[in-house]
Amino acid sequence: MERVTQRSEERGVEHVSNVFEFVIHASPVEAAPLFGPNREREWSSEWNPQFLYPLTREDCASSVFTVRHEDHTSTWVTSILDLEAGHIQYVVFLTEVMVTLIDIRLQAAEPGTSRVTVRYERTALIPAMNEYVRQRGKTDSSMGPHWERAINDLIRDGADRLPRES
Repeated sequence: MERVTQRSEERGVEHVSNVFEFVIHASPVEAAPLFGPNREREWSSEWNPQFLYPLTREDCASSVFTVRHEDHTSTWVTSILDLEAGHIQYVVFLTEVMVTLIDIRLQAAEPGTSRVTVRYERTALIPAMNEYVRQRGKTDSSMGPHWERAINDLIRDGADRLPRES
């Protein structure tokens, strides 16, 4: 797990970067759609995006949606959704708090498995949010085992819903 924290001396805001990896028991073609904003509902019970675009709740690049967490609502943009290449990326805005980049990449590992690399980049927008950004960074770095278990449980229990390689 890689972890980097930097502070902009000029602005006094923190930037935290964390990377975690895990293995999924499905090929990248089968597993990549599970990282789309709508399909993530299948493995994350607390995930409930409210789509602004497209209204059909379709997983696509440039989709825009909001997510409610605790006492705030964040706005998400799917900046990359290249399922064939196994690359998904989100930019998340939490007004007056932070901006987050989430970059997810899937690579074929052993036959029928994928190695998933997830990078979180969080930047405070004002110095008063530095500690919040640091705490979220610590949480990010521990999410790998949860994601791995939840996705592999879904694959094991609902493999008939996954797309198949051609």
